[in-house]
Amino acid sequence: MDRAPAAMSKGRRFAALALPLSLLTLLVGFELLKSLPTGIGYVCPLYATTGLYCATCGATRATFALLHGDFRAAFGFNPLYVVSLPALAYAAVAGWLRLLPVRFRLPLPRFGMRALTVLLVVLLVYTVLRNLPWPAFSWLAP
Repeated sequence: MDRAPAAMSKGRRFAALALPLSLLTLLVGFELLKSLPTGIGYVCPLYATTGLYCATCGATRATFALLHGDFRAAFGFNPLYVVSLPALAYAAVAGWLRLLPVRFRLPLPRFGMRALTVLLVVLLVYTVLRNLPWPAFSWLAP
């Protein structure tokens, strides 16, 4: 016999509502920032101070491009970001489902120190490669 899902606490209810509302606010904010003449949302602090691209440089423009269905442009702005989005989206949805009183669950990814170390090394190597002046790596720059 199936039991009804347990009632949600106020904190869980707030968290379950906050994630989709935050995402909606972020999407609307992206559209509003795009129309501002100041270019707010396009400046990376590392690039502005050093002229070097970080691992996330181009991610905002890639998000704009993805929101408008331009996958080629998004990949050109930040290939690592675009390739990693499905995994990030899966982790976000899996975590969000844990907040809801539903029986359906996705397995949450588990990361140990080894995985975090690999992630940091990948980000560091990607950052270095996208700043190299040689044509073989210039496609990584936004």
